[in-house]
Amino acid sequence: MCAQTIAAQDQGGPCLDDWQCSDGLSCVLGEHVSGCEAGSCCTPYCDLQGPDTCPDPLTQECIALAGLWGEYPEEPGPEFAHIGACVVP
Repeated sequence: MCAQTIAAQDQGGPCLDDWQCSDGLSCVLGEHVSGCEAGSCCTPYCDLQGPDTCPDPLTQECIALAGLWGEYPEEPGPEFAHIGACVVP
């Protein structure tokens, strides 16, 4: 049996789940990622309680993950409440 290897996607690359994104990136609904032409794309994680670390602060904001994943639960567990993703609001 052969397994197909899929290269990790960079920021803005198409994805179906977080494991398809490079380290430090989350797979979120495409409508939240500038230039995304797929149903979902990779975008950087960020800390909701820390300084703004989004790569393009003029067009991106650090937003809580709830609602950004589509099919996943609306609220991540409390241990992840400080984690967001850099998205187009």
